[in-house]
Amino acid sequence: MGSVYCPRVGVMMFRRSLSVALLTAGLSSLACTGLGSAIEDATVAPEPVPDSHLDYIGVWEGEGARMEISADSIFRWETSLGNNRTTSVEAPVQSWHDTGLNVGLGPFVKTYVVTRPPTLVDGVWHVTVDGFELSRPSSSVDDELEPDAG
Repeated sequence: MGSVYCPRVGVMMFRRSLSVALLTAGLSSLACTGLGSAIEDATVAPEPVPDSHLDYIGVWEGEGARMEISADSIFRWETSLGNNRTTSVEAPVQSWHDTGLNVGLGPFVKTYVVTRPPTLVDGVWHVTVDGFELSRPSSSVDDELEPDAG
């Protein structure tokens, strides 16, 4: 039996393989040139969670995505895109800003865009990150922050 070549799938697979190969080669060359330790030193301590973003800390879940931000600014992100395609990221937060956060190591940074900041409604926190609506239950500390409904 012969195989069937689909140009679109072949190009996508080639691009994905090429991207992984280039990233691997780039990291290897950085480590070999001694720049790897400079990158490592620059990313040892993540940016602390500012007071204005403390309500981001916790485990958030929604349809197709899960986000966890620890008190020491370690960011974990998982998405499930169907057809057994998943993405997973675990990296320090490099910076926080009004519209999201930058996550990564050294020069490899991704900006996660927050279109709805954490909002407490009826005992449940809601946030929208990169188009995913996520939620988490509130804690007793969070309950003190919830605005009065009356």
